[in-house]
Amino acid sequence: MELEEELVSGLPKGAEDGWIRRRTEYPTALLMLCIFSLSLCLAGLRLELSNQEYPFAEASCAVRSGLTAAALLVVVFISRIELNAFI
Repeated sequence: MELEEELVSGLPKGAEDGWIRRRTEYPTALLMLCIFSLSLCLAGLRLELSNQEYPFAEASCAVRSGLTAAALLVVVFISRIELNAFI
């Protein structure tokens, strides 16, 4: 019965003793999630107020292509040139 309770609760034994609080990755991950979510919400509000469908909707094709290429380069360098880093 104890195993079933552990599986249903989603936390291993000892969680009530501070198992979660000792993990230093959680606060940092939560902070990054909050920053990322807030920036997306602000970008969505800005686009809604300006009646644009997507960022740079009124920019020329060259500008949009250049920004797309720059974003692709950032992703490649962040992934340390591993082609399957996000798969």
